[in-house]
Amino acid sequence: MRATTRSLQSVEHIAEIRQYFQERLDRLREVLVDVGFEPYPTPGGMYLLCKAPPAVGGVETPNAQAAADELLDRFDLAVVAWERPPDGYLRFSSLYSAEDLQALERLGDRLALPGR
Repeated sequence: MRATTRSLQSVEHIAEIRQYFQERLDRLREVLVDVGFEPYPTPGGMYLLCKAPPAVGGVETPNAQAAADELLDRFDLAVVAWERPPDGYLRFSSLYSAEDLQALERLGDRLALPGR
């Protein structure tokens, strides 16, 4: 707790952290667009939301939880489902490693997202 408090006492340090996460979100956004998602930023600034696709890898996904389950079970991609009727969303974290993003890029066509 003290380390966190101390790190947030410097305005320069806060700017560095903000820039670090913005760069991560920009890279995540690029990859998500490349594989067929349509991300947009959330007010929290630590993750991106995408409308849940109606199908993943050729399997119908009637809601966000089904899409999240399919992404995890078949593609080893962990996302958080968020249902906000009438739509469902998938939340992608800015904390994905560079290796995770490369793996997501390689999935590309295998995800077979509608509209890609």
